[in-house]
Order: sequence, then structure tokens, then C-alpha cells
Amino acid sequence: MMRVGIVGGCFAGLAAAIMFRRGGHDVSLFEKAGGPTFAGGAISLAANALACLSILGVRDRVKTEPWSHTPATVRTPAGRVLIRRTLAELTGGRQYAAVPRRELLRWLADELPHDCLHYSSTVTQVSADGVLSVGDSEQRFDLIVAA
Repeated sequence: MMRVGIVGGCFAGLAAAIMFRRGGHDVSLFEKAGGPTFAGGAISLAANALACLSILGVRDRVKTEPWSHTPATVRTPAGRVLIRRTLAELTGGRQYAAVPRRELLRWLADELPHDCLHYSSTVTQVSADGVLSVGDSEQRFDLIVAA
């Protein structure tokens, strides 16, 4: 078992934390914000992203209809049509979804125990020997992931 320190609590950091915990590792995720950052609109999820969400255990919460069959048109700046497909076809798959960013972040954070999520924790220094400086304290890790 490794002690894993993850710096950054958005999509990549939460996904890394979920997978390292599933692998049996001791994970601490540090995020400078006071909680999951819910700013922003929707995030587009093509087939590859939906496959990743399956691995992370939250795919069942994502609704792909009506998005998958929504018509999409790509035009030149002059307005000439280059291609007409559904959103799913345009992104190379059979399914497509758009999910509010705040929901996806909440779903990922809910997959983790609260004691491994350290919000309002600004990492001020990372050393080559695996030490993270967080506020006035230092913590040693076997692996540090910057996400």
C-alpha cells in the first residue's frame, strides 16, 4: 500500500483518488477551494468520457437522451454546411451527454470517504522526496499526483 497525495480536486484529481483508493492505497486529496468547485456550465461527454465514468462508478447517473440523437451541424464561417450528424455521431460514438459540471463533481466526490478530501488546503510546496507543504504542515507521500 502506498500513501498517495493528490493536489487538485477537480475531475482528474477526483478520478485519480477514486482509482487509487480502489487499488487499496491510502489517499489524501488537497484542494485549495472550500469544497467542490461548482462554477461553470455543462460538460460534454462523448463515448470515451462515458466509458471512463463507467470505470469510476458514476455512469449510471448520466442520461444520454435526448442528447445522443440531437442534430448537430458544422458550418463554415460563411454558413456553408460541412456536415450534419447527431451529437453522438459527431463525437464518434453512439452515445453523448451533457451534464452540469457541479453534478459530475459531486458524483465523483461522493465516491470518496470524506476523510480523504481536504478542502481549503493550499499546497505551497512539493519536494522531490515526496513531501507536500500544506499550510503550516508537511506530509510525506510515496507518490504525489498533480491534477
